[in-house]
Amino acid sequence: MYDFLQMSLAGSGMVLTTALLRRILGNRLPRAAYLLLWGCTMIRMLVPNAFASPWSIFGSLPAPEPSVILMTGAVPSASPSAVSVFPAVWLCGMLLCTLRFLFREIHARNALRHAQPVDSPMAHMLLTQSGIRRRVRIRTHKNVRSPLTYGVLRPVIVLPEVEMADASLRFALLHELCHIRRCDCLWKHLAALAACVHWFNPCAWLLLTLLDRDLEISCDMQVLRRCTGDHRAEYAHILLDFAAQALSSAPLANHLSQTPLEERIQMMMTTRKTSIAGIALATALVLGTTSAFAASPKEDAASLAAKCTSSVALDGDAIPESEGIEATYSVTTSESLDASSDDILVNMKSEDGQEICLSPKDGVLQDDGSYLYTLPDGSECHVYLADVTTPAESK
Repeated sequence: MYDFLQMSLAGSGMVLTTALLRRILGNRLPRAAYLLLWGCTMIRMLVPNAFASPWSIFGSLPAPEPSVILMTGAVPSASPSAVSVFPAVWLCGMLLCTLRFLFREIHARNALRHAQPVDSPMAHMLLTQSGIRRRVRIRTHKNVRSPLTYGVLRPVIVLPEVEMADASLRFALLHELCHIRRCDCLWKHLAALAACVHWFNPCAWLLLTLLDRDLEISCDMQVLRRCTGDHRAEYAHILLDFAAQALSSAPLANHLSQTPLEERIQMMMTTRKTSIAGIALATALVLGTTSAFAASPKEDAASLAAKCTSSVALDGDAIPESEGIEATYSVTTSESLDASSDDILVNMKSEDGQEICLSPKDGVLQDDGSYLYTLPDGSECHVYLADVTTPAESK
């Protein structure tokens, strides 16, 4: 569980850092830099230990000491704790969020099921010039007030049923074809997945919102670059025409005018050519942010052993403390230990030199998750494996 919480915490750091960079730098950085940061953030939140870096901020956190606890008598039944309840609560929340996204998406697609094909020479010309190899369908629907795109493998562009001016149709199709060319719907699906997995983390929902804005702004920039002359004012008016009537029921579709327009128009009007200094700054910020937040420190054998072994409970008198014999415990590991290794040993040594070495692979797994061992004197020993919620230190 510690690894999962570290993923969520690291993702939060990347989301807040990227949001701050957007606020401070704006168009001084190429929009691709923000999209790359969002991509790294989603990888960090969805893939355990996706990157490794000696500069990770998690390397400075204290590590848990490899310790075991001696208990005599019967093994007490474990009472429910926050650590044991959290997985069940997390799973319920994730399922509810996933069902919410799926219900809204299915409902929106069913509503668009009766969309009619578009027979427009301009639409066919732009589709041919786009160079997209996937089959793209262009349709119209009476309930759609703003152009939108959905689907990854079989993308569909849905336009309003009302007659559109040639300029509006051209800009709308160029914008939606840009979404399809870059598979932006896939980006939004991954962001929705991150929000479902980390539903308890507000930063995951902030990621979903800001990624959507940057995808739209990036498409706006590409549309304007493809047009000859300065069409920023004309394009901004077209966005305003669509804004008030945008369909918002499909959360994973790309909408031409759904993203807050004030930011998009401001970015279009203040756009500038990307300089070499801007590219260098963007590269440094992406690498620095990824190294600081998206990297987990490499763990040594001792910290891995501490994660796998939490306590030893003793039944019987294998090491009779009542006779003044003190038992000391240690966790030893091999050089090639990994998180799934069977080479984690629990050594018990008394003052008279008696040693007992236990290995998980030699025990019998019990219903309560412990491993049962029969010691030389016939008594039984239970070894419990549990997660450690204290961060590990890189040594």
